[in-house]
Amino acid sequence: MPFAPLACWFAVILAATSCGAAEPQREFEVFVPVVQSSSNKVDNLVPGSIIASLGSRPLTVLSVQGRDRASRTPLVVVLDLLHTEDRQKARAAAEVLPLLPELRRRHATVISTAVTKGLVETVDLGSGHRVSLVSLGPGRDLETTARDCRARSPACPQLTSASTAFGVAILPALSRAFDASQGPVRVFWVAGDQFWWDAVTEIEPLRPMDLSWPRQAPEDYSQRATRSPDPLATNAWTPALPNISEAGMAVFPVFMPDAVGSDRRPDREARYAQSFAAFMGGRCATATAKPGEALLKLLEMTDNGLVIRLSGPVTGFVRGTGLPRKLKIQSTDPAFPLRFERPFVINAPGFRRDESLLERAAVPVVLPSEDVRLEPGCGTRLASADDLRVTIRLPDAVMAAPAGRLDTYLEYSDTAGKTLAQRLAVTRPQRRGPAGAQDGVCLPLSTGSVVHGELKFRLVVMDETTGWVGAVSARMSQ
Repeated sequence: MPFAPLACWFAVILAATSCGAAEPQREFEVFVPVVQSSSNKVDNLVPGSIIASLGSRPLTVLSVQGRDRASRTPLVVVLDLLHTEDRQKARAAAEVLPLLPELRRRHATVISTAVTKGLVETVDLGSGHRVSLVSLGPGRDLETTARDCRARSPACPQLTSASTAFGVAILPALSRAFDASQGPVRVFWVAGDQFWWDAVTEIEPLRPMDLSWPRQAPEDYSQRATRSPDPLATNAWTPALPNISEAGMAVFPVFMPDAVGSDRRPDREARYAQSFAAFMGGRCATATAKPGEALLKLLEMTDNGLVIRLSGPVTGFVRGTGLPRKLKIQSTDPAFPLRFERPFVINAPGFRRDESLLERAAVPVVLPSEDVRLEPGCGTRLASADDLRVTIRLPDAVMAAPAGRLDTYLEYSDTAGKTLAQRLAVTRPQRRGPAGAQDGVCLPLSTGSVVHGELKFRLVVMDETTGWVGAVSARMSQ
């Protein structure tokens, strides 16, 4: 009889042990940035030289991969014009534009947070598609533009934003657009205002479809800057952390010191950017006088980073606090003193992507192809302005693709200054046989009334099947 309680305790211990053994495990990958001076030693790291833990729980290190894996991780660049003052917007755009050809070659996702005019112009193609096109004015170059903006020159082109997309909704939306099979994801964030990372406590990213801007009193930067920047202290980012962790998302802000004569404190803004970079597992870079240099350095640095595959039990927020645990990774190799940490959550299986959130909250930025032509009429020149039609000549690669929808935005004006615009979705047929005079898409135009004389056309067209975007300006006589 005295042994009965002991037997009961033994049974309880066995039950607890078997429950622990059944605890679900997840494998996941984490992106770890590496400073350039250490990047040549990355290849010497092996799983046995890495120790990882989440809170007090040890994690199993399954693999350590260097440049071959890190340079192939998905890229996202956010041109955050919404959180950039007017005098800095052209400068922020100039930081991204020089790298657009390279980013396009790498199939990077480049998005803008605001409808703009100037260096970046957003066009509504209808059918749910919007794109931001790069259009640097004639006689201007990026370095001149950036220099004028730093000096607050009247020659600095102004970009105006509209309230159709909000940068604060981008990060939660991005975190839902990727999953573990695609991650880890590198996000480069270019913005003129770094305080906003800590100024969004009224926004609930668990409802990113609601893009309404919170009604707040004007910010007092002098008082706000006295606080210690702590992203965990806000409710804007912590609820989105499970999704961010699932995608293995690391954020790398590009900090732009204010223009000459500004009363803002660059050192304080830099601390906010650095704080958020640490929270998101990234590093912060400071823009220089040469446009694109800071972004290029981040790209090269992360190409030489690490992707570490780990395994551990499903672990959410700390019970009773609502705060996440810290993921810690360090090297035991004295030749490579790696120390990395960030808040992290290991999710249960069943995460579902939702790319529609990103489509609602952001606008793609593209360098449009110039390989597109406009010709009068459809097969024959039409003399009647009441029956105005034009033919869109598209690149051979587009015409050879399977048939699909072609979204167009066309505006045209006559010599009297009358301007008309229309958005029209038409069906692009698939070409059959070799290229010939019949290739092209006929676009009927609704003039509303007779248009006379020479017409000036501007066309933006997007092929839904291939994702190709083109733009052209032309003159025709009626």
